Amino acid sequence: MKKRVFALFLALALALGLLPMSALAAEDPIGTVTVSIETKTIDGGYLVEPMEEALYAGDTVYTIIARVAEELDLALEGADAGYVTRIGDFSAFGCGDQSGWMVALNDDHNTWPLPELKDGDSVRFCYTYLTYGYDIDLIDLVDKLAETCAQAAEYQGDNGEAVAAALTEAEAKLAEISAYESNQAYLDSVTIYGPDSETSTVEALIQALNDAISGPQEEALPFTDVDGHWALDSIRKVYDQGLMTGTKDTLFAPDNALSRAMVVTILYRLEGAPAVTGENPYADTADGTWYTDAVIWADQQDIVGGYGNGQFGPLNDITREQLAAILLRYAQYKTYDTTASADLRGYTDAGSISGWALEALQWANGAGLISGRTNTLLAPAGSTTRAETAVILVRFLEQIAP
Repeated sequence: MKKRVFALFLALALALGLLPMSALAAEDPIGTVTVSIETKTIDGGYLVEPMEEALYAGDTVYTIIARVAEELDLALEGADAGYVTRIGDFSAFGCGDQSGWMVALNDDHNTWPLPELKDGDSVRFCYTYLTYGYDIDLIDLVDKLAETCAQAAEYQGDNGEAVAAALTEAEAKLAEISAYESNQAYLDSVTIYGPDSETSTVEALIQALNDAISGPQEEALPFTDVDGHWALDSIRKVYDQGLMTGTKDTLFAPDNALSRAMVVTILYRLEGAPAVTGENPYADTADGTWYTDAVIWADQQDIVGGYGNGQFGPLNDITREQLAAILLRYAQYKTYDTTASADLRGYTDAGSISGWALEALQWANGAGLISGRTNTLLAPAGSTTRAETAVILVRFLEQIAP
């Protein structure tokens, strides 16, 4: 409480001129602030470049600027009344009816009422020429455009053509601005078209450069259950290609088992969903379902053959050996190279592979499509999850399909 009363006493004494600013030196600082006095729109620079100033309890932007002005022997008017009207040779309305001093606390021109300062704050007194804050903001934007152009000029990534196009447009704008003899002349010119229009133009050029440097951004997936999933990249690829969709609008269900109907539907989509004619050979595959055409098509191309006795088992979970067999037949249908083959005797459960699936699993393992669940277990009769299928499908497209 005593420190608070003392701080208020000092502030009052300073405002009445009873104490010089140096009197604060008797009190220990509580930190530092960065102070600058800017006249960018008049002479293109600073009256006082950014400097550190000791911060004392109870300090405001006005006690700080008064102390800086005293230290640097700058004329100052208005600080004691809470509105600076002159610093050095620059006064309110001295360069037109829109000119005057404004303060930005931590680069925010709109902080009001101004609070007591804290350690690390930034205080900028800016001489404005056109409208409140606009001219300083626009000159800062032009500086940022120049910095972004410099970054773009050093770009070495894969999006070079787009970066070059954005850089050409931005540099043309900078050349147009630099043709003016001063910042003031540039700002005078834009009043013809309106400051908002010019600000939007410069901001758009900066955004275009940043977008080009960053490269094409991936559109967010609609699924809420795949963030951080080990198969996320493959899930994104099969979704983007329209091969796999969600089980619901916002769910992919990556760890759920995949059905036999889903597998043939994926391959059917991969073929562009061709028109299907002919009879449905399976009694357990109803007409008019989301998978009916896919099952008929796959059967007609000898990609699937069902269980026999007119049964396909569309909603049964697909096993790993069944998936290998279907992919092998699809690859043969497409006349892809299917000569890869692996020795599966290193897996302790190799003896449980169905005879009809042995060649398919040897091929799928040798081609790098299906690996073991562990180093010693292949799990041929295990179900295949939707995430695993996405990964296997991406491998197939990148390693098998030409």
